[in-house]
This record gives sequence, C-alpha cells and structure tokens, in this order.
Amino acid sequence: MLPQGKKARLQQWRQRNRSRSMFKVALVVLIVWATSICAQEVRTITSYLSFSCAQIFTRRHVLGASGVLASWIFAAPAFPANPDPGPLTSSTSLKLNPVGSRGLRIGDFREGKGAVAQDGNTVRIQWSGRLFSKQGWTYGRCSEDCELRFKIGDGSTIEGLDEGIRGMQEGGLRRLMIPSAMAYQEGKELQPLPEDEGMKRRLYNTVFNTVRRDVNGEDTVGTIVLDISLKRVRS
Repeated sequence: MLPQGKKARLQQWRQRNRSRSMFKVALVVLIVWATSICAQEVRTITSYLSFSCAQIFTRRHVLGASGVLASWIFAAPAFPANPDPGPLTSSTSLKLNPVGSRGLRIGDFREGKGAVAQDGNTVRIQWSGRLFSKQGWTYGRCSEDCELRFKIGDGSTIEGLDEGIRGMQEGGLRRLMIPSAMAYQEGKELQPLPEDEGMKRRLYNTVFNTVRRDVNGEDTVGTIVLDISLKRVRS
C-alpha cells in the first residue's frame, strides 16, 4: 500500500497527464481543422487569381493585338538583302505610303540603282509573304537560290504585286501591304505561291474563309504583307 501522500501525488500526476493529453488531442484537431480551412481558402484565392490573370491577359491580348501587328508591319526586317523574314528585331521604322485608292501601301527598305520596273518588263524577284490576319504567319518565301520570274501586266501574279513593283529599281528591297481585293482570288492560281501543297492549302483556307472578319467588320482575312527584292529587270 502506498502512503496517503504518495497516492495523492500519483493521482495529481495522472490528472495532469490526462489534461496534457487532452490538450494535445484538441490542439491536433484544431491544427487539422485550420489547415483544411486554409487549404480551401488558398484554392479559392488561387482560382480567383488564375481567372483574373486570364481575364487580364485576354484583354491585353485583344487590345494590344493591333499595336503588335502595327509595330511588326512598320519595323524593318532582319534580313539585309534577301527576303527571309525571320524575327523582326530591328527598331528602324518604315513608312508605308498609299498607292492608288484601293488600299495598297508600299515602303522601301532600300532603293535600287538599276533599271526601273515598268509595264511589260520581265522581272525576277525574291520574296517572302505573311498573313496580316494570323499575326504575321509566314506562308511562303522564295530566297537564296530561288527566284520568281514574271512579266509585269500579264495577270500571272496577284494584283498588289503587279502594281506594287512598278517604279521599283533593280537591286531594291520593298515591302507591300496588299489588301484582300488585290491579293489572292478564289479560283485563280496567282503568284507568288508556296511550293509546298500543304502550305498552299493552309493559305487558301485562311484567305478564302468568308466567316472570319475583324472587329470592325472589315475584310482583312486576305490582307498580306509581301517583302520583295528585285533582282532583274528586262525589257
């Protein structure tokens, strides 16, 4: 038998241990509950932030698209001589001047010093083409060992090229912004065209898509930006 004093102290020690154990259990339950609440709040906040960021990105993307396209169109190309688009990294601006009343605009990166391209001349060019409506997607190019040969005014090319090359001097490098009405026409095989059939189909599927329109209702689906380097002019 334990003495009365020791027995009382043992009971007190057991009560303190039970109280501590209960406190620990309660603390663990509280921590688990708080963690679950915090996790739910974090998920809610994360979801809200993701949605908000998506909204901000969408608005910025839509509102900034025209500015990006404009800066791309008026920027100087990365290529110094041959029309190989690549990344347009130069900050030099290019002024595009209207030609006629149908929306054609042209600008010279470099003026040539040779013969002037005129109606009836046979010319040889190198080129690269991009679609305005697809944020500058390059649909075709003819550079380095490739040259496109045609006679000005013979109707074998898109109207914008036939019109835009006139007055250009041999050795020059020019950019043409060609509206849909002066670009590719359904049912006609007009140059310049990509050699790859898959790229040609993709080009046609885009420029002849009558459903696509920009926010103002204006038809820019077939608008192209064409860079040309005039290599030869022959009478």
